[in-house]
Amino acid sequence: MRIGLSEEEFFGITPRMYIALCDEWKRQEREKRTMWAQLRTDIINFSMRGPADPVRVSDILPDPDTKPRARGRWQSKKRLAEGLMAVFERLAR
Repeated sequence: MRIGLSEEEFFGITPRMYIALCDEWKRQEREKRTMWAQLRTDIINFSMRGPADPVRVSDILPDPDTKPRARGRWQSKKRLAEGLMAVFERLAR
């Protein structure tokens, strides 16, 4: 995952800032996947022999909100922050 930070900048950010950067990266990746899924549906639907029922973006790229989550978003972020702090503590030794 590239978040556009140098090594100095990376070790200078807080866990909350890191999580915000990761969330933004995930949002951008989701946007890219949606764009590609839209292109695929256009190609499928408007090809020489398109399907009888038009293909939708949701057929190619399911909505992540419809999948059940095992843990809440806050809990997974807390676990990520704890893991990141452990890494920082090991590096400080």
